[in-house]
Amino acid sequence: MEKKKNLSIMIQSNTFSFLFLFLVLLTFLSCEVYGENNSGINNVDIENTIFQDNNGNQSIPIPPEDRQEILDLIYTYSYTYDSKDLDSFISLFTTDCIWEVYTDKGTELEFQAKSRNQLREAMAERMANMTEKGIQTRHYQTNTILKSMSADTVEGVTMLNLMWQYPDDELPTFVQTGVYHDVFVKIEGIWKFAKRTALIDQTQSD
Repeated sequence: MEKKKNLSIMIQSNTFSFLFLFLVLLTFLSCEVYGENNSGINNVDIENTIFQDNNGNQSIPIPPEDRQEILDLIYTYSYTYDSKDLDSFISLFTTDCIWEVYTDKGTELEFQAKSRNQLREAMAERMANMTEKGIQTRHYQTNTILKSMSADTVEGVTMLNLMWQYPDDELPTFVQTGVYHDVFVKIEGIWKFAKRTALIDQTQSD
């Protein structure tokens, strides 16, 4: 009886050892295969890697400093517009810029300026009208997605939530939502709006 018990223990011990060695070998082989398929993954030069979208068009990564400058440009748009700083606002655009507004879910063209001079005239009138009525605007721009088309051209989309507050209002009033479609260009080292299209969800815009 004692011999049978010892034999059983020996068989169980050998079985465990075999399974343990098998698992170790399997893990080793898996690591080898993974290592071959991912060799050099930590040495990838992200800045120089070319990516392709679903349409097969090449898109290069945007350097972090350019990305931040473009985001700052978008934020400055809000601050200069809402503070009615016309000169600073206009300086954000190229001389041949396009600025346009589509309402009714982005289907109806409400306004279009085809140069910085036209944009200045339009914005001077808008800002004067806001000042006369005492309206404080607040442009909240979020969820920006950028795509580099070349070293000096980037396209992007940004969500808009616009609020107004009249002098007698205790709280601001929701006005409209929409999405900006933008083209940014880098001129003499400075990023500017080459085109900004506002697709507004509602039927009226500011």
